[in-house]
Amino acid sequence: TIVIPSTFNGRTVSTIEKNGFYNCIYIKNITMPKTVVEIYPSAFQGCSSLTQINLPESVVKIGSSAFNGCTSLIQIKIPENVTRLEGNTFFNCTSLETIDLSNNLIYLGGSAFYGCTSLKELTLPASLKRIDCGAGFYKCASLKNVYFENVNGWERRQIYSNRDYLHDKPTSTQLSNSTTAAKLLKQTFTFTASGATAIAEYTWINK
Repeated sequence: TIVIPSTFNGRTVSTIEKNGFYNCIYIKNITMPKTVVEIYPSAFQGCSSLTQINLPESVVKIGSSAFNGCTSLIQIKIPENVTRLEGNTFFNCTSLETIDLSNNLIYLGGSAFYGCTSLKELTLPASLKRIDCGAGFYKCASLKNVYFENVNGWERRQIYSNRDYLHDKPTSTQLSNSTTAAKLLKQTFTFTASGATAIAEYTWINK
């Protein structure tokens, strides 16, 4: 168990620096002080034995790939002041079963949940405005139920190679059904760029 102190050498510990615990493969539990306000990119990337980490409500920002490859992490709660989950935040967190998102979250970045194969359900808060292309839900094999707390005003767009097309506007009836919502969120489309065919996820936007 790692207990991060609230002060070090007479200074308040307010950030977890970039790559601060990168590839610390033997850490299982981390306790963070209430003085921490920001977790920098890749701070805990590759902590493959990490099963538990309690994020204090003082945290307002979590950087990209912060928990990338934490393959033993089972559950986590995102503090209420966090408004964005950047790209690759929980990339390949294959044991992650439960995540409680902030009720003030407005943005989910690309590959934020890519490869979270144990995630069975997810509640998306009413505050959410954008789910970026490639958030990775199509690689969440066990995800069967998605609960949209705001079922109105959503549109799915195909954004790739500097192109942006409206695909459709899921109805409130569709998004009120958690299994239908999960299927829509996991859908992909194919496109051709520079002579190659690729697969992408829709970008979800709520205006």
